[in-house]
Amino acid sequence: MMKLVLLVILSFGISVQAQRFELGVGAGTTHPVQGETFRNTAKTGDGRNYWLGYGFNKNWGVELGYDDFDFDGTNSKHQAYNLSGVYRFLAEKTVHPIAKLGVSSVDSKNITGEKTNSIGGKAAAGIEADFRYISIGALFNYHYIQKSDKVADLKDTQAFIPSLFLTIHNAVDTGVKASQPVAPVAVVERKDSDGDGIYDEDDQCPNTPAGVVTNEIGCSEKEKASVRLNIEFATGKADILPQHASEIQKVANFMKRFPQTKVEVAGHTDNRGSAAVNNALSQKRADSVLAALVKEGVEEGRLTAKGYGSAHPIADNNTAAGREQNRRVTADITVVTDKKK
Repeated sequence: MMKLVLLVILSFGISVQAQRFELGVGAGTTHPVQGETFRNTAKTGDGRNYWLGYGFNKNWGVELGYDDFDFDGTNSKHQAYNLSGVYRFLAEKTVHPIAKLGVSSVDSKNITGEKTNSIGGKAAAGIEADFRYISIGALFNYHYIQKSDKVADLKDTQAFIPSLFLTIHNAVDTGVKASQPVAPVAVVERKDSDGDGIYDEDDQCPNTPAGVVTNEIGCSEKEKASVRLNIEFATGKADILPQHASEIQKVANFMKRFPQTKVEVAGHTDNRGSAAVNNALSQKRADSVLAALVKEGVEEGRLTAKGYGSAHPIADNNTAAGREQNRRVTADITVVTDKKK
């Protein structure tokens, strides 16, 4: 009895932190398996087992147990103190196989009536149905008890004990997972510093100007803008005719809208007159247009005036209409700019 108490205290001490802690009890009938003399003498008897179990995880465990069993028709009685390893197959299932294997210290009262202590072994296999706080099942227990040297001609004792059992244990996982607390997630504020609709970490063109159309990587979409100046002059004259005032205003407004632009103002003549006269006249015409643009607010440093004489006609100088087209000042400005919303 003292040994059983010590087993209980020891088992409880190591089990309070167990994943699974159980107290079990089983009962069944004892069937002798030994030499012919013993089998002819012994009959089935009663078998009982008690244990405290510790689960390392859902499959593996260990248990300290106490079994006592006897055989009707003999004086043989055995009390086994067991240390066994336990393995549960398919433990995630409610009903699953279970196996045990261990060693025993056995106090026996043998068929001669003499009390002995010897080493033995225990093996068991069966089926278990696991519920939240209890388990039930059936085990087929096998006991082997080494013979005592104190009794001559006594054979090793072997017995099978089919039994039913019940265990009480702490709550076990029945396959339904309890909800786990969700760790708070740090919220990092995402920034769009240039306000183009693309977050900074994805923006490949930071500092995009406000009010422009951007693509999926935060870069502005581009578009071309252009303006053409074409002013015609009277024969031998460099004065800008009143009807061309709107042309000057159009180009001045464009250049003020796009302050990065610069332009050459090119003066031309028809082919009448000497080259020297035509070169000087074309320069005067270019200078006249440049001065008009400056008057409209365009910075002079962005303008260049150059006369080309009659070197670049655009029409037939043999006709009055052709010569009129050739007496001109032109300027072409093209700029690639951000597309506006």
